[in-house]
Amino acid sequence: MLGAIVVVEVPIDRLEGKLKASQDEAMQDRHGTVTGLRDRSREHDIAMADLVMKTVRVDPSEEL
Repeated sequence: MLGAIVVVEVPIDRLEGKLKASQDEAMQDRHGTVTGLRDRSREHDIAMADLVMKTVRVDPSEEL
């Protein structure tokens, strides 16, 4: 049975990611996300709320 085990090592040269912060959501949903996160009053939740608010301010296609 042990002959069927194969180990593979893959070196990682770089990582790429995309930051998503509710920008695909409707404006009303974004505001609800911000309100909900700020209501939690934890430092990381408030930081995320601030990040989502930046997406609200950047999107000129939707009104507040």
